[in-house]
Amino acid sequence: MNTKRKFRGNECITNIKEKQIEAKVKSIISTVLERCKKEHDSSTLQVPLDEYVQRASYYTAFPKNYICALEDEERNLLVKTEGLSIKQIIGNLECISKFLYNRTLPTYSLIYKTLKNSIDMPEFNIYKREMYLMGYHYKKTNNGPLLVEDPKFSFERFHYLSRIKKLRSKDANICYIDVRIINEKQAFERLTNLKDSSDENNDQFIFLHSISKNGYINGLCTNNICEENFTKWIIDILLPNLNPATTIVVDKTLFEIISPCKSISRYDSKYEMIEWLRSNSIPYYYEMEKPELYDLISNSKIKPKCKLEQIIKAFGHNMLCLPLKLNKLTPIDLLWGHIIKLNIRKENENSLLSIKQYIVNYIKDLSPTMFDTFTKTVEQWENEIYQYDRSIEKLIDQQYKFDTTYIEDEYMPQYFYGEED
Repeated sequence: MNTKRKFRGNECITNIKEKQIEAKVKSIISTVLERCKKEHDSSTLQVPLDEYVQRASYYTAFPKNYICALEDEERNLLVKTEGLSIKQIIGNLECISKFLYNRTLPTYSLIYKTLKNSIDMPEFNIYKREMYLMGYHYKKTNNGPLLVEDPKFSFERFHYLSRIKKLRSKDANICYIDVRIINEKQAFERLTNLKDSSDENNDQFIFLHSISKNGYINGLCTNNICEENFTKWIIDILLPNLNPATTIVVDKTLFEIISPCKSISRYDSKYEMIEWLRSNSIPYYYEMEKPELYDLISNSKIKPKCKLEQIIKAFGHNMLCLPLKLNKLTPIDLLWGHIIKLNIRKENENSLLSIKQYIVNYIKDLSPTMFDTFTKTVEQWENEIYQYDRSIEKLIDQQYKFDTTYIEDEYMPQYFYGEED
């Protein structure tokens, strides 16, 4: 690496430490290169593809037991973590804003220690991983390395918050939809993959439901769910019962698993290309050849729309996706947090059917005042996040200039970070 990487906030890493890290990285890359070349020269894989642990050990020259231990550590970490709560995210933004205002470089450890004094926090390594997954990384600036969020996440958040704030200012109809798992554990986890839940399972219920600030709208309980059934619930049950021009707020993961409309590729027929251009009101000549038609398609910059979004718009409604890592910023999440605190198991003698019925009836009978309280709490959080984002953006622009010539890996290896970074 030609450019030295520093990741200690206010503390300067010595040249010796940097050279040690650089030597480690070079050693690993050199080993991988040498063994890839060996495979190339022999035209044979040295380790079978299905032996992925052995392959990782072979390429990196790390012992197999180390690779296994690392895999177990990553797996356990992924199981434990459920993402930061909205309060933790807001606290995180508040800390960064205050550090920047006081001209103090924020670091993982500084933010974590500050938050731990006022908010329940996960273990430090889990917190650091969540920050990493939220797009935080160190970026080189004129005033040293700055821990900063990837703008693609903050920009996405800006567009969502701007739109939802505008809708609230007009007192527009807003509906939230969610899919939860009801089982004996009573964790009521959010279902994020319809494809993994298509087989019937008598040990759980899948609860599709929708709410607004005025209360419960409707829902459906089933032992199995798939994309087709989910779409049917949307079309046959949800959409006909909504107020006119309702904006439906949906988790981004649900949005992404509903099959998008087919995009056009170079392999499609001339007829399919013409149909696509016609449906998107793009002028063309029938005498055009396929390469010319495809140029019109690729230059149009029109992205394939999601089937779910098209269905919702056909009913006169709109769809709004929650930003990545902010799927808890909904009244529904507060509703389920409230339900988890109830002693349902004791009330219903461990019967899954009675637990399901109790929950559905409880939500139906919950007073509109509670739903309004949940909504106002979310609205307050939205405003706080929006204000902290604007503050951080302004302070960074005033104090720092990023080195755009400095090329960084999108995902930094773990050994670049110190224990307290």
